[in-house]
Amino acid sequence: MVGLVDIRRPSARAMADKHQLPPTVVFDTLDAAIAQTSPDLVFDVTIPGAHHDVTMTALKADCHVLGEKPLSDNLTHARQMVAAAANAGRVYAVMQNRRFDPHIRTVRKNLQQGAIGQVA
Repeated sequence: MVGLVDIRRPSARAMADKHQLPPTVVFDTLDAAIAQTSPDLVFDVTIPGAHHDVTMTALKADCHVLGEKPLSDNLTHARQMVAAAANAGRVYAVMQNRRFDPHIRTVRKNLQQGAIGQVA
């Protein structure tokens, strides 16, 4: 993980602290985070109204994007996002959040404990 972005910088800082990440990974804009870290992938866990801006910013910076449902706040934005990903030759995938599913929690725990070795 190379960056945490939140318009409320203290929220990003708290998440960095929780996961023992250095303060250098905390940003309050996606543009700044991308410029300083050059990520390959952006995880968009924002509110639906922000999905369009986050996705378009990431795709313009040559990043792949993994987002959460719903795809967007409206059909026009959704179509723009899908077209932008295709034009950029980048993956834009939307997942259903299952982070609290007990099976997913077990997988997470096993990965954190190194049950299958280091994951890259």
